[in-house]
Amino acid sequence: MHYGIEARCELDTQADTCCAGTNCRPIFFTGQQCEVQGFYDNFMPVPDVPIATVATTWSDPLTGKGYILIMHKVLYFGNKMDHSLINPNQLWHYGVVVHDNPYETDPTRTMGIEIDDNNLIPFSSQGSTVFFNTRYPDDNELDTYPHVVITCDKPWDPHGLIMPGGMDDTGHPKNDRMIQRVTSDASHGVNRHHHMYETNCVSMSVNGNTEQLLMERMISSVHVSSTRHMEELQSKTRHSQFEPKHVAAVFGVGLGTAKNILNVTTQEGIRHAVTPLTRRYRVDHIHLHHTYLSGKWTLDHVESKYKSIRGHTGAIVISNGNLAAIYPSASKGDLDSTESLQRFTEEIGIPANLKCDMAAAFVGQHTDFQRLVQQLGINLIYAEPYRHNQLQQVDVAIRELKQKWRNKMGSRNVPRQLWCFGLKHQA
Repeated sequence: MHYGIEARCELDTQADTCCAGTNCRPIFFTGQQCEVQGFYDNFMPVPDVPIATVATTWSDPLTGKGYILIMHKVLYFGNKMDHSLINPNQLWHYGVVVHDNPYETDPTRTMGIEIDDNNLIPFSSQGSTVFFNTRYPDDNELDTYPHVVITCDKPWDPHGLIMPGGMDDTGHPKNDRMIQRVTSDASHGVNRHHHMYETNCVSMSVNGNTEQLLMERMISSVHVSSTRHMEELQSKTRHSQFEPKHVAAVFGVGLGTAKNILNVTTQEGIRHAVTPLTRRYRVDHIHLHHTYLSGKWTLDHVESKYKSIRGHTGAIVISNGNLAAIYPSASKGDLDSTESLQRFTEEIGIPANLKCDMAAAFVGQHTDFQRLVQQLGINLIYAEPYRHNQLQQVDVAIRELKQKWRNKMGSRNVPRQLWCFGLKHQA
C-alpha cells in the first residue's frame, strides 16, 4: 500500500476491460477471477486476475480541486502494473461523456472526461498515447473528495456487448442506429432551396434533380428502425435503477437529453405492478398494522380450581413485568394457546422476544402455535425444566392477579365461577 503514488491512466480500446494498476486502491473484490490474454497469442496468459471495484484520485495541479474516480468491474493488477488502462467503451456504455480525439476542432468537445457541464478531467498525449495522471488515494482524500463513478457496477461482458452499428454474435451488422438530429448549415451549401440558390457542387444532373432535391430524397430514404429490445427496457433488479442509458432507451433520445430528463423529473421511479398485487408481492409477512414490542416477554398458563360460567378451566397470561394480559381458555391445548397469542398480537402487539415453559402446546414442531410464532417472526425461547424463577415476570403477575381477585371476591361477595371476568378486570 503506497499512498500518493502517481501513474498514468492510458486510454486503450484494445484492452476490452479497464485494468487497474499501481495508482488504484481496491475498495472491494467481487470474488471472481479471470485469465488475461495479451494482444499476441504467443504471449503467456496471466492467470487468476481478480475483478474488483477500485478508486483513484485525480486533482488539478493549478487549483487543487480533485475527484475520486470509482471504477466497477475492472481487472486489478495492483503493483504488478505501473500504469492503468482505461477502455473508453466501458465508460461510454455507462453513459460517461469521454472525448478522446486529439484532432477534434470543436471547442465544445475538449479532450477529456466530462464530470458535469462545468468540470472536465483533461487528457494529455505523448506520441500516440492518450492519458491522464492519477494517484493512489489515501483515507483523507476518500473522505473529502467528491466521488465520481465512471463505470457500471453491473456485470461487464465485453464480448457480448453490441455497440451502435456493431455486429451481433453471428457477425451480422445491426442496422438500427437512430438519427438524432438534422441541422442546417447554409454556409456550406446545405439545405438551400434549389429555386433560389445555385449549387457549389460539380455533378451531373440526373433526371433534373438538383442538390436540394437529392438531399431531401436521401434523407427521406433513410430507414430509422423503431424496434426496441425488451431486455434493454426491463429491469433485472428488484428496484428499478434510472440511469441515463435506461432513460435514453425508453424515450429514444441521446444520453445528453436523457441526463436533462433525469435532472428535471419529479417522478420517484415507483414501479407499477402488471399483475395482481396478491400474486406479485408478498405482504403477509410484513404485518404493517401491528405494533412491535421490544424487551422480554413471558407466557404461562394458570389453572383454575373452578370451571367458569363460560366453560373456562384456566387462562393464558403474557407479561413483561409492567403489563399483564390474560386470556381465559377452555384448555391448555394448541388451539386455545394459539388463539390467545393471536389476540395478544392484535390487541397489544407482537413481542420481539417471548419465553415460555416446555408444555406440549408450545414445544410441538407442527403445532399451530409454532406456525404463528414463525409467521410473526417472534424469537421464542424455553425455560429450563425443574428450575424455578425461569418465568419470574409472568409468575409475579399471576400471583398479584390472584391476590387482587381474592380481595375483590371477598369484599363484594362475587361467585367463584366469575373468576374469568374478575381476572381480566384486575389485569
